Amino acid sequence: MDKQDWDRIAGEFTDRVFQITDHDTRSVIPAVIRRLGGSGKHAGDFGCGAGAVTRLLAERFGKVTGLDQAAGLVREAQQATTADHVTYVTADLTRPVPHRLRFDVSFCVNVLIHPDPD
Repeated sequence: MDKQDWDRIAGEFTDRVFQITDHDTRSVIPAVIRRLGGSGKHAGDFGCGAGAVTRLLAERFGKVTGLDQAAGLVREAQQATTADHVTYVTADLTRPVPHRLRFDVSFCVNVLIHPDPD
């Protein structure tokens, strides 16, 4: 799917896209976040979508940046996030991350979604 496809579904993202945080029945994601987190660390969430994993990261990291190619999804994530140490960036994830963004830990969960499985 391209950026425009994601922008079109941004308002319905949580209803139309598999929410990994809702289906992580063994709590693998929170366990990894606990293990890798720290108040002095900066976490990056690549392909953050509507920000579900980003908000989990905010519980254990001192600084969190969610990145997504779809501006509509970034807006959805911003609206759903109350933590002041979380920022969101619209970024082309096929390109190198801007030098101003350096992370201690990077997450990329449930991101490779495409309508053609081949």
